[in-house]
Amino acid sequence: MNETSLDKRFYTVKEFHSLFDETITKSMIYKMIGTGKIPTRRIGNKILIPGDWVRAFFSEPYIAVEQVRDERQVS
Repeated sequence: MNETSLDKRFYTVKEFHSLFDETITKSMIYKMIGTGKIPTRRIGNKILIPGDWVRAFFSEPYIAVEQVRDERQVS
């Protein structure tokens, strides 16, 4: 994970993607959103990922790795 702060209330897909060191692509993030693996809120056309979920995602690295691995196998 890079230096981006984990104290935000919501993250855009771009901000969420920036938290990874090329481990996951934006298209994988959008697929995970589409399948419900990543919860979102929408404001207009903007997709927002709740900060509480992002922090939980990164606090459980095994779960995060398994979700990414599962998504890669589906692709």
